[in-house]
Parts: sequence; structure tokens; C-alpha cells
Amino acid sequence: MKLLKVTKHQGYSLVEIMIVIIIMSFLFVGGFTQYRDFSRRQMLSNAADELRSNLNLTRQLALSGEKEGVCPRLETLLAYKVTFTSTSYSITAVCSTTSPSARTVINLAETVRFTTNPTEIKYNVLGKGVSITGSSSIILNQTSTGNNFTLTVNTQGVVQ
Repeated sequence: MKLLKVTKHQGYSLVEIMIVIIIMSFLFVGGFTQYRDFSRRQMLSNAADELRSNLNLTRQLALSGEKEGVCPRLETLLAYKVTFTSTSYSITAVCSTTSPSARTVINLAETVRFTTNPTEIKYNVLGKGVSITGSSSIILNQTSTGNNFTLTVNTQGVVQ
């Protein structure tokens, strides 16, 4: 009686390779979607953190009354003003007779907008209070996702 020799085939069949490719495709698509959502949330969060930081810096400058380099030598610094548009905000020093041309303009990320916002926040120098024109709530909206982030400025100028 003659025995047949069994040979082992090495490698993978076409079906096995196709199944692996399909599973990897699903994992890639799911991972990419999650990464894109995370990236969008971070963009909104970063814009809110930057705004909070800039408002706190402006408040500190006003509390200290620091005018070096922002007002002409013989003028008095009255306040620091933050002015809002739908896509940006600017920080300007308010001097006794002239407002300096040096302004800091911060543009929001492409898909982030202000929806409900004050038109102006004025931080008066040396602890003389804060004047808010419009709402005290600043709402950042991400147009691509509809997510919102709200910051509130109280009467002392503290951002919450």
C-alpha cells in the first residue's frame, strides 16, 4: 500500500486576505472619523482657552495700569478695550486724548465664530471696574459641528 504524502501549503488564501483588508478598512474609517471629531473639538476648545487667556491678560494690564509703549509719554492710560466682531477680536489701549494705532487683532479659527457676544469690554485702569457693552456671555460656535463654548465675564472682569 502506497501512502500519499500530505504537503502543507504555506500562505494565505484570497478570502482570508480580503477579510483582513475589509476589517482594516473599517478600523481606519472609524479611527479617522473619531480623530476628525476630536480635532474639531480641540479647535473650539483652543479658541476658548486663547480668548480666556487674552481677556485675563488684558484685565491684569488694566489692574496694573501699565502704559509703557501703548500711550504717548504725556498722556494718561484710561482703559484697555476688547472689541469683538463675528470672526475676530482686538485689544486696544484707551489713552486720555488719542488712541494708539497699535492694536492686537486675534482672528478665530476658520470654522469658529462668535454668535452671542458683547460688542466691547472695557477694562478700566487701577481697579475702576469693567464696562461691558452688550451681553456678558461670550459664545463661541463651531460652524462645522454646531458645538458651542460659553465664557462669561462678570462685573469685576473675571472670565468664568
